[in-house]
Amino acid sequence: MILQLRLQLESEKIVTQETDFYKAINWNAIEDVVDKATWEKLTEQFWLDTRIPLSNDLDDWRRLSDKERDLVGKVFGGLTLLDTLQSVDGVSAIKPDIRTQHEEAVLNNIEFMESVHAKSYSSIFSTLNTKSEIEEIFEWTANNPYLQKKAEIIKRIYDTGTPLQKKVASVFLESFLFYSGFFTPLWYLGNNKLPNVAEIIKLIIRDECMTKDQEVLTPKGWVSVADIRPQDLVLQFDRETRRTNFAPVLTISTDYAPKLYNFKSQLGYVDLTCSPKHRLIRKAITSDGLVTRTAETNFGQTSSWLHSTPLLTKVDGATSLTDWEKFYLLMSRYGTLTQQAQQIDLVVSSGKSDKIEGFKELFDRLGLDYIAYTYKYGNGNMLRLPDIPNQGIDLNKLKLLPKRDLNTVTLEWCQDYLNTLFEWVGSNECETSLNYYSTHKKYIDYVQSLCTLVGYKTRISVVKDSDPYTVDGVKNYCLHVIKNCSLTAGTSVVRTEVKGAQVYGIQVPSGYLVTRGKGGSVVITGNSVHGTYIGYKFQLAFNELSEEEQEELKAWTYDLLYELYENEEKYTEELYDDIGWTDEVKTFLRYNANKALMNLGLDPLFPESAEDVNPIIMNGISTGTSNHDFFSQVGNGYLLGQVEAMQDSDYTVGL
Repeated sequence: MILQLRLQLESEKIVTQETDFYKAINWNAIEDVVDKATWEKLTEQFWLDTRIPLSNDLDDWRRLSDKERDLVGKVFGGLTLLDTLQSVDGVSAIKPDIRTQHEEAVLNNIEFMESVHAKSYSSIFSTLNTKSEIEEIFEWTANNPYLQKKAEIIKRIYDTGTPLQKKVASVFLESFLFYSGFFTPLWYLGNNKLPNVAEIIKLIIRDECMTKDQEVLTPKGWVSVADIRPQDLVLQFDRETRRTNFAPVLTISTDYAPKLYNFKSQLGYVDLTCSPKHRLIRKAITSDGLVTRTAETNFGQTSSWLHSTPLLTKVDGATSLTDWEKFYLLMSRYGTLTQQAQQIDLVVSSGKSDKIEGFKELFDRLGLDYIAYTYKYGNGNMLRLPDIPNQGIDLNKLKLLPKRDLNTVTLEWCQDYLNTLFEWVGSNECETSLNYYSTHKKYIDYVQSLCTLVGYKTRISVVKDSDPYTVDGVKNYCLHVIKNCSLTAGTSVVRTEVKGAQVYGIQVPSGYLVTRGKGGSVVITGNSVHGTYIGYKFQLAFNELSEEEQEELKAWTYDLLYELYENEEKYTEELYDDIGWTDEVKTFLRYNANKALMNLGLDPLFPESAEDVNPIIMNGISTGTSNHDFFSQVGNGYLLGQVEAMQDSDYTVGL
């Protein structure tokens, strides 16, 4: 009750806040970049039901049994009621609690699309049903007790709930309650029936994600997208500054994608697997502009893949590599421990006199005692550091690369570290092409992380047994580094359709992530922004609450979910018992209830995962592009055209 009163008062304060002027919305001064990213995604995916050839499904419709046609009518009747509730009351209930002007613009867009959703169901009715059948369907929606109850529960929260409770209700409606109805068209689509009717649903729920073998860079190193949680720090790319920085994950999501695309370049510098709607960012060849398209879109040969770019800025007063860090870095390659009686010595050898002199200068700066030797054979020059524990040398750090958490390093430190590493330890193929070999994968990963922060183009390979760097029975890795190039030509990258898998979405403030593929290649790609916007806004406010208030709100949220699920079970039984799908629909419901909780940043409640859902449904839920037979009609893959400014060089093509 305390929490409810506090949030209600805060909401009223915002609503009644007055100014001396009417403030114009400025899209050039973005307060929350997620607002801008979501707006762009929504407008890019704008669609209307009139573009879908529903009449092509009439043959399938006539072959359905009476029970099946009755089920389809009631399902879409229920969806119409829920979308009407969301368009009339849902979004308007959330608007008074906006944090930015841009958020209200996004909500206006969402509100309009909810009306498009509701109208699209009427288009289905008018195509498949007679006037009397349509009247019966709407009569049924007005009198079904379970449908009316879930609408009443949500409407009551919209009318009397706190700002955060309203967001919970909205997420539960969008991510959970709709799916008892979505099951039917998805089932028919998975069985190659009513594909255009199902196209409407696919337009509503399309999303973008990556497979779990894709990784993102965190302060502790590379982590699978499947293991990322809200508020984790990951490396993002800022499209405006063309720089990278660590930022907190806003929301996460997961789903099953029956169809995926793998992008791979000839040399292995690109290796990305993602869903068809995943956004890719490329650099135009004829200009300095960046172009964003979905994975299923044909980029042609006019753009290049973008690898990492340097950290945002050189921090003032940033420290370079310390002498002790340099010492342990060099000893990882040159140092050998020897023990005589109770004394442990460190021996450093090299056949190059300039390196021996460099070691001496470093040891002198650190105040280390050493003895120099010269031999006719072997490396020829050697330095012995006697009794090293008493000289302050940490035995545990020898043979280990020195590390710092990546969110604490600066661009200058990374550059100094890599310059030292490649000068003393690495292999230079030429001025701009470098290699670093190690039998320790964790060392390769860390060095690649630093290369990513500096903006170098990299990939990882396993050295072949015939290579002189290999040791029998030990896997040796090579990090290939190109310093002065952060692009891979689009013409060298092949797109291949691969089988479906569980996919994971991550949303960051800038809208773009730095990711690493299975083969150790690093590229910049889009993040997920669809279906999690209101959940993200919920998490912002939720994190500002005290621990006691958070626990109170979580308890309320789970209680609400239990109440809705209990009613949804009865609604499902009434719809699906006669057709025999009830148990499968309930599994699908529990799976989506977990997704709704994840959108709010909360732990799943039910044990169900995508693997438990009927694979026919998961195949139907695929958001891959559908093609239709008339050029004037489009499927769920169509996007609004994107305009790119012409350059002078564009007019010289072919001359």
